Amino acid sequence: MRDRLTARLDHPAAVFAAFLLFSAVWSWPLALSPAQTLMALHFDQYPAAWLSWAAPDFFDGVCGRTMWPDGEPLVQLDSFLFLLIALPVRLLLGIFLPGAASGLLLTNLFVLLGPPISAWGAERLAREHLNAAPPASLLAGLAFGFAPLATVAVLEGHVYYLLDPWLPLMALHLLRDRPADDRWAALHWSLCLLTTA
Repeated sequence: MRDRLTARLDHPAAVFAAFLLFSAVWSWPLALSPAQTLMALHFDQYPAAWLSWAAPDFFDGVCGRTMWPDGEPLVQLDSFLFLLIALPVRLLLGIFLPGAASGLLLTNLFVLLGPPISAWGAERLAREHLNAAPPASLLAGLAFGFAPLATVAVLEGHVYYLLDPWLPLMALHLLRDRPADDRWAALHWSLCLLTTA
């Protein structure tokens, strides 16, 4: 039984699916209604939802929707990466889900998908360079992606923190020590820097 489970978890997609299932349980009942559920107990998810909803208005760095007549400047942005992701996703979601609900959906997608992606990156590093086989590599992924700090980030509304696989992926590519992997490592380092402003 254990050998069959281990064999199934040798494929990266199966590992990600396992982390995704864990995320649905971890964030329950968010998976049932991600466009209408507010997971945060703190007020910071509201500005994140607003920013993702208003992202198309920030092309020039200022949004005219608030702080009339000058507009709201982006001088204290929490995450540049969040805005870079919010812009195309908001434009796509706006086609199917108009209004502010698309902003809440995007922040909740960070809650649902961020920890599994981060856990997958850590699991890949543990498996490939730390010689950890399942279930140890899975535990490494869970410990990184679903760390207590991730729970605090959800409850406080700092959803941009949840998508953070960049350091494990950077280490993974650096340890491979191939020229193409060095470029991937540089990309992941840049994404890590853009995660927090």
